[in-house]
Order: sequence, then structure tokens, then C-alpha cells
Amino acid sequence: MLFGEKVTCSLGPYSHFVVRSFKKAINAIEKELAPKRDEVKKLENILEQDFGNLLQFESLYDQCFEFNDAKYVYELCPFKSAAQKEGGRSTSLG
Repeated sequence: MLFGEKVTCSLGPYSHFVVRSFKKAINAIEKELAPKRDEVKKLENILEQDFGNLLQFESLYDQCFEFNDAKYVYELCPFKSAAQKEGGRSTSLG
């Protein structure tokens, strides 16, 4: 097929129903696939982390720690974020 050529497909008089059915099936599959793609991205992110030569820091991946100071609350989530919190506000520290 060359560029500019018209592609025709004959599915008969019910072709719009067939196309609609295929679109519904594709949407259902994509909806089911989305959480699996998210899980793959999460696992790829974990694999990219440097947990040390013997993986000694791997157990800290899903952990967060808080330190309460007189005015602020400091939150450290290794491999993810660090924040300084005051009231309802949060400031990223890195």
C-alpha cells in the first residue's frame, strides 16, 4: 500500500456494530491492563534503587520516619522524599 491510497474494508451492513464491539473490547482490556502497567512501573522503580551491596537498605524502601521538633514535624521516607511540616503545610526538603 502506498501513501494516499484509500483502504476499504467490507464487513457488511452491520460493520458499525462490529467496530463498536471491538472498541468496547479494547477499552475493557486497556482498563484491566492499566493497574498491571502501574505495578510494572513501581517494580521497575524499585529495581533502579541502590539498596547497598548486600541490599541492607532494601527494608527501608516502604518506610517513613517522623521526628517532632518544637515547631515542625520532619518526615523522611528513604528513597522517596523528605519534608518539613507545619500545621497543614508541607515543604519538600529534597
